[in-house]
Amino acid sequence: MECLYLEDFSIGDLTPTVPGQEQKHLKALRIKNGEEILVTNGKGLVALCRVSYDKNWNPSLEVKELYENYGEIKFNFSLWVCNLHHKDRLETIVEKATELGAVEVFIPICQYSQTNKIDLIRLNKIAVSAMKQSRRANLLKLTPIFDLNLKEEIFNKFKYIILLDENGEKPLNTRIEGDTLILVGPEGGFHQDELDQFGIIPNLQKWYLGPRRLRTETAAIKALSILTSMNE
Repeated sequence: MECLYLEDFSIGDLTPTVPGQEQKHLKALRIKNGEEILVTNGKGLVALCRVSYDKNWNPSLEVKELYENYGEIKFNFSLWVCNLHHKDRLETIVEKATELGAVEVFIPICQYSQTNKIDLIRLNKIAVSAMKQSRRANLLKLTPIFDLNLKEEIFNKFKYIILLDENGEKPLNTRIEGDTLILVGPEGGFHQDELDQFGIIPNLQKWYLGPRRLRTETAAIKALSILTSMNE
């Protein structure tokens, strides 16, 4: 079943309005009169709706059922991924993180990361598209971090911090049940000063993802896939 994104949709709205962009989406999907479709507001609410058209083929929706946190995982999983030189690789991370159930991607400027501008508008569009594709209730949050002094405050929100490290444990030898943040280094890896700072985190775990050296986006996707498999 296909899914639309209606940002302003709420529980009390039984006949939500379809905005222009999503009307185009309906047309592209060739949804017929009387068919059902899912609607997400990206804030935890999904509805099953019946689609109707007037004589001018303007669509209207009728809510049939409501679901809270549809398509979501019990715990909150997030990524800490330094800005990358190739924008398409960061876009891939955002797309796949959304599909795999992550709730937030933090994008800090690390010592070895790139300083090119982060296109949040484009990344958000990719997240919206991936949310509809995966039929999720929540839209991935994108958070650039320009002040690394904030990282302790951010890290304290998570029960587990996972650092992807060649000297770490095999993930299947660990048990993760709680809000988790995965730290993924940039193309050049984390600077030693950053690794030293991570080393004093009391709830830090190190994961070894295998003998092959992975690109940043591949490592992020693999780690998230393992984590979601543990908890779904």
